[in-house]
Amino acid sequence: MRHPVARGPPHASQLGLGDVVLAGAITFNLGWLSWQAAVTGLLAGLVLQGSVGIAGSRRQTDRAKASPMGPALIDGWLLTVMFAA
Repeated sequence: MRHPVARGPPHASQLGLGDVVLAGAITFNLGWLSWQAAVTGLLAGLVLQGSVGIAGSRRQTDRAKASPMGPALIDGWLLTVMFAA
C-alpha cells in the first residue's frame, strides 16, 4: 500500500492545472511587492476557498461537486494588492 500523499488527490477534479498556474502567477505577481505580500495573498485565497468549501459542504447534499478555486485566488490577490499598496 502506497502512502496517501504519493497517490495524489483521490479525485482529479480537486485541483486542476489551471489553478496551479494561476497560483504561481499570483505569487509571482505579489512577489514584486514583497515576499510577505506573496505569502499573504496565496494564504488569503486558500482561506477564502476553504470557507467556500465548508459552507458549500454544509449546504449541499452532493459533496462530490467541485467548486473552482480560481475566483478565490483572484479575490485573495485583489485583497492583498489593496491592503499592501
